[in-house]
This record gives sequence, structure tokens and C-alpha cells, in this order.
Amino acid sequence: MVEVGADAESTLDRLVNLLWSIQSSRSGVQRLADKLATLFVPTVLVLAAGATGWHLLGGAPVADALLAGLTVLIVSCPCALGLATPLAVASGIREAADRGVVVASDAVFESAPETDVVVLDKTGTLTDGRMAVRDVVVDESAGNESVGDESVAGESADSVPESADADDVLARAAALERYSAHPIAEAVVAASGGSGGASGTVTADGGVTEGRTVTATAETTDTAAEADDIEAATATADRTATTANATEADTDETANRTVETATATAAGSVETHDRGVTGEVAGASVAVGHPDLLAQRGLSLSSSLRRAADDARAEGHVPVAVGWDGRARGVVVVGDRPRSGWQEAVADLAEGRDVVVLTGDDERAAEQFRADPNVSEVFAGVPPEAKAETVTRLQSRGTVAMVGDGSNDAPALAAADIGVALGSGTDLAGDAADAVVVDGGLDAVASVFDVARGTNRRIRHNLGWAFLYNAVAVPLAVLGLLNPLFAAVAMGTSSLVVVANSSRSLE
Repeated sequence: MVEVGADAESTLDRLVNLLWSIQSSRSGVQRLADKLATLFVPTVLVLAAGATGWHLLGGAPVADALLAGLTVLIVSCPCALGLATPLAVASGIREAADRGVVVASDAVFESAPETDVVVLDKTGTLTDGRMAVRDVVVDESAGNESVGDESVAGESADSVPESADADDVLARAAALERYSAHPIAEAVVAASGGSGGASGTVTADGGVTEGRTVTATAETTDTAAEADDIEAATATADRTATTANATEADTDETANRTVETATATAAGSVETHDRGVTGEVAGASVAVGHPDLLAQRGLSLSSSLRRAADDARAEGHVPVAVGWDGRARGVVVVGDRPRSGWQEAVADLAEGRDVVVLTGDDERAAEQFRADPNVSEVFAGVPPEAKAETVTRLQSRGTVAMVGDGSNDAPALAAADIGVALGSGTDLAGDAADAVVVDGGLDAVASVFDVARGTNRRIRHNLGWAFLYNAVAVPLAVLGLLNPLFAAVAMGTSSLVVVANSSRSLE
């Protein structure tokens, strides 16, 4: 039985506490207004006493002199100074929430309008961040393909390893990738029917059918030899609807080899590397990862697989090479897709600012973003730990806002003057520091700057009115030109003007 403790805190509670802390905080402008208010009150008291004494020395009756001093106290309006920023910030927070933005620091209302550079992480920000297997390419050349610079065409059939099928490549890759904590590894495991939710099913031609949770299988008619190659293989007759169209004789001989049969013999035999993972699968030493990792281990890629890897990178995807028995057997293409409407969102952000794209992928994967006319610069091949340093260097150009998905981009978000984390407010709001959490997609990021600019303008209008009112009304009261009743009405009206200006829409 699961019980909720008395001290349990809901997400709503955390959001309410967060918003309360924001509205109770003091921004730079508010601290300035507070300092001025601390000087304003004693100054008004001195002016009131001075006005009373001046009128007495001028021969005015005591009642008139006291009334002049009292008018100075009445007409002065320090509350307008005190209300100018909190009311505008509270209204800005409400406006931002209406647009799907949760403000986690009121500093955004000061820094965002001055932003000179907007840095966008690629994966999870400009793309949807949902890694999935897009294709599986196998090397079917057998003995007719040139491997590296050495042709194997002259080798005997017995000396050339057999070609693997797409299911075998995917199964062996998943057997090792399940031990790797990486979005690409999760996509490979998911596509093979493992834990994490299948994102696709490998079809007979090596393609991927997305959106179906089906375990990938490969039909084999002579399973005995293949069972020897994969120690954990299990052959079960499949007489379901998938083989209903086959003849009865073929059905009796058809067996499905599921991806679960191609598992590593022991977790201890698996080694993770910077660019992949290696280990024993079904008695064979298998390497999965970057093509360079396989090359380092003597598993050469054929020219067809190299072309497949190049094509994958050109499309912004990641090629995962899989090899065993002395050569690369296939390439699993993994990738996500650009977010819909990313061009329009970038165009909005580029108004008056430089837009910079950061990505850990190579240059070719970022080519489509580099080609966008609204993108000023692209930094490719940047690992997560170097993104913060990149943001710090960009701050030499001015105020920098970083937009990321809030996970690997956390150091960069913290290093930036303004951090904007894409994601669910219920997931990130409680943990956000000086960031803004956007719930509504990349197109909502521009709302951060729009709301911040409008709120900042409203704060300045409020403070300008408060100073102007006091600069005019207090001297008139000192000179005895104001009636106390009129002074009281004017003071109340001044506060109402600040409230009304803060409450109006930013549109």
C-alpha cells in the first residue's frame, strides 16, 4: 500500500510557491525604487516642516501655515513609487502564463528586452527531441564489395562472412545498446521491441514503419543454422494472422526470431565507450556506435555503408554502425525531426537580435539550420560540457539568452543572462532557477521577449508617472497653492493611474 505523507507537496503547491516568491522578490528597478522611497519619505517630512516654518515667517496665520505643511504630506505619493514595479511584474507574470510561459525569475523582465544574442540548442529545441530509428541499411555485398582500400572480390565464398539482414543488425545492436544510457540507444532498443516503447517496426526491406508497438521479427525458413549462430535463439511456429497467407507446408517451417533472443551473454562482457558500446552477442564480438569506433576495432565499412552514413548525416540524422566477424554489417539510422514552424519562430527571435545554433552533431547535421537566413551562426560538434563556455564567450557581444530543453543544456542555461527551458511546466517549474519554462513549443519563446519588453516598458511608465507627479505636486503644496482636499484626490488618483497602467493588456 502506498500512502501520501503529511508533508507531501503537489506540483500546484510548488508552482504557487514559485509565483509567490517571484512576486515577493525585488528586481533591480524595484530595489532602486525602494532606495528612492527611503529617501523620499524623510525628504517630504523635511519639506512639510520647512513649508510650515516658511509660511509662519512670512506672516501667515498658524492655521494656514500648518495647513500648508499638512498639504505637503497629503499630496506626496510614495506609494506610487512602491507600487510601480510589483504591479507591473505581477501583471507580466499573468500575461506570460496566458501565453504558456512560466516565469521563474523576475530578472527576465529587465534582461530579456536588452538581449543581443539568442542561442538555440538544436536537439530538443529546434527538433522535436524524439529519437527514433528512421532506417536500417545492411551490407548485402558479401564478397563483391570493396572494404576500405582492400577489395575482397577475389576471396573465396567460405572466407567472406555472410550478409546480415536488417532484423539481425537491429537485434544485435539493441542487445548492446540496452546497456547504454543515451537517447540514441533508447531509440534502437525501442525499435527492436525492447523496453522504452517501440517507435517503429523493421520491415522486410529494411525500412521502418513508425507509430506501431510491434516486436520486430525476421522470418527464417532454415532456422537450424541460424540457431547455432545465435545461442539464445528460440524457434516457435507462428500460425497467427501474419502467416495466414502462407501455405501450410511453409507455415510449419516458418519461425520467428524475436529481438530478445539476441541479448548479450552477460552484462559484464559489455563495455561502453565515448562513441559506442562493444560486447559479446551470441558468441560473436559485436561493436555498435560511431563508424570511427568500428574502424578503430578493425571493422571496416564498405563503400555502400559509408554512403549510407554520409546520407544520414546530410539529413541531420545519426548513423549507428553495427559490426561483427571482422566487418561492419549495417548502419542503423537514428534521428529526430525539426519542429514544425521552426523557421517562423527563428524569424521572430531574429528581430533585432543575432540567432546562434548550438549542436553536438557534426556540420552536415546542422546544414539545414545554417542555410536559414535568420540564423547568424552555427556552432557544431559542441559537447554538453562545452556549451556553457560557448555561451560565456558569446556574452562578449552583449546580453545572451539561451534556449534549451533543460537537461544537457542546464550548464548553458545557468551561464546565460536569460535561460529559457522548453518543456512541461509541471516537470521543470519546480526546479527552474533563473530560467523561463515554456510550455507550448518553440513558437512560444518569442512571447518571453514580447512579455518582458512590454512589462519593462510598463514599469518605466509607472515610475516615470510617479516621479513626475511628485515633482509637480509637492512644490505646489510647499508654495501653498493646493487645497488639502484637492491634494487628497490627486494623491489617490496618482495611485489609480499606476494600477490602471499595470492592469492593461500588453497588446
